[in-house]
Amino acid sequence: MDRNTWTGLGLMALIWVGYFWYASPTEEELAAQAAEVARQDSLAAAAIAEQQAQASFERAEPAPLDSAALAAADAATRAAFGPLAPAAAREGTDGTVRLRGNLVDVAFGVRGGLPQRAVLQDGSTQYGSGEPIELWDAERSRMDLSFDLAAAGRVHLSDLAFQTVGQTDTSITLEARGDQGVALRWHHALHGYELHSELSWMNLAGLASDEARLIWQAVGHANEKG
Repeated sequence: MDRNTWTGLGLMALIWVGYFWYASPTEEELAAQAAEVARQDSLAAAAIAEQQAQASFERAEPAPLDSAALAAADAATRAAFGPLAPAAAREGTDGTVRLRGNLVDVAFGVRGGLPQRAVLQDGSTQYGSGEPIELWDAERSRMDLSFDLAAAGRVHLSDLAFQTVGQTDTSITLEARGDQGVALRWHHALHGYELHSELSWMNLAGLASDEARLIWQAVGHANEKG
């Protein structure tokens, strides 16, 4: 081969080397790619856990009542709450249970199983104090749900004690247990900033009204300047 041929081959080799050097990702890009893969794996694992929790929630049967709960339901309580009397009579059930997400932290009342407090966890803070933003004033707000129960009358969820029967990183399942397999079951799941809630009526067909009334009196905070 003559000199021109060798020169051409050398130039071609330099072009290939330069192309591969230019196209190869930097250390920062490789680290970003690895972080994105880890994030996608985490999201996929959370989605699978939520699907499993939802499937378990849909298949589950109410757990049997303990003898103390049955004994606590006296005649007056049974007259007011019918088969849900054990849930109303259960003692030591004030307080909240929490579902902590990356963006929002929600506290549910043990009485009622509904959200009582929600605080942002995304870095947003109240003006002037630097404290995380609370979406409403829990002390001056109220959330409840009521429905009619045959032979008992109007029942409010806030009168019923719910127990945690399942929880994942993004969801929680709460249950108020009554007599003879009767139960109310909440399934709350966080999706980003959104809370998806589903209430199931178990073995209450013909006993509970088809309509329910949501009561939400929310008082907000002044979070902005001025």
